[in-house]
Amino acid sequence: MNWSFTWAVTREALGHDPSVEEVAEWWKESRRTAFREQAAFRAAFPKLDTPAPIYDRPELRRRLREFTKKTDDLDKILQSRRVQQEILDIGLLPATID
Repeated sequence: MNWSFTWAVTREALGHDPSVEEVAEWWKESRRTAFREQAAFRAAFPKLDTPAPIYDRPELRRRLREFTKKTDDLDKILQSRRVQQEILDIGLLPATID
């Protein structure tokens, strides 16, 4: 089910049915991991090409969009804090005046 969830979230983020490579990129995981998880999904659900039928209910898609927005917001917050920390780290270095 991990593959189906990651695929569904990526679909909502990108606005189309994602490829394995797009899922890996969106979740910042290796292509190898993404293909392995897709293979496990296909073994468990051999009649499904993608997880789309599992997540086609409007309520589920709405909740996935909300989750996607929260993760996007969290990424922005973490990135801004990372930048702030780098600025602080550089600012606290001892100054050298020649």
